Amino acid sequence: MLSGGAGKRGMERAFAELFGVPEAFSNFDFQGKVDPAIFREALRLYGVRPADENQAVRDLIALYERYVAEEMPRATNAALMPGVRPLLEKLHGRPNVSLGLLTGNVLGGAKAKLGHFDLWRFFPYGAFGSDDEDRAALVPIALARASAIHGFAIAPGPNVYVIGDTDRDIACAKANACTAVGVATLGFSVEQLQSHGADIVFRDFSNTAQVLKDLGVNDE
Repeated sequence: MLSGGAGKRGMERAFAELFGVPEAFSNFDFQGKVDPAIFREALRLYGVRPADENQAVRDLIALYERYVAEEMPRATNAALMPGVRPLLEKLHGRPNVSLGLLTGNVLGGAKAKLGHFDLWRFFPYGAFGSDDEDRAALVPIALARASAIHGFAIAPGPNVYVIGDTDRDIACAKANACTAVGVATLGFSVEQLQSHGADIVFRDFSNTAQVLKDLGVNDE
C-alpha cells in the first residue's frame, strides 16, 4: 500500500518537534528500511547527537505513531496496490494458511496505515520495526507469535513465505531459509527482484487466481 505521504509527514512532524529540523525526510529513501533505523539515519545525517540516542529514537517513535494516525485520514492519495484486498480475502481463514504481518513499520504506524483500509483485521500476529531494527530478526519473532496462536511450533523454512517489494525483503527471507516472494509494485522491477534471489515474483496481485496457483494455494 501507499500511505499517500502520511508516513513521511508523520516522521517529519516528529523530527521537527524534537530536533527543529523541518522537512527532514524530503529526499529520503525509505524503501525496505525499518522505522527506528530511519530515525537513526536521520539523526546522523543532520548531526544531531542526543545524550541517549536510543531514548531519542523511542521519543521519535512515540510522536510518529500519534502523528501518522492523524495524517492517514487526510491522505487523499493513499492507495492499495492492485489485488491486495481480494488476495487477503481469499487467504483469510483457510485452515492451511496462516497470515502474519512482517513490516519495518513500528506497530502504531502499521496499525494506522492498514486500519485506514480495514486490512488490520487480516493479521492476527506479526513482527514490526519496533520489535527489532534488523529486518531478518523479525521472521523468528513473527513465527514465535504464530506458534503461540496456533498451539504448535512453526519454524523458518520453505513453507514460510516472506512477501515484499524490495531487495531487503528478499534478503530477509533468504537469511531465514524461507521462500522469498517478490512483487514489483514499488521501485524494483520483476527482473531486479529475480536478480536479488526471489523464488517467486509477481508484477502485481491483480490476477488473484494465478497468484494463488503460483503460491500453491487452491482457489476454493
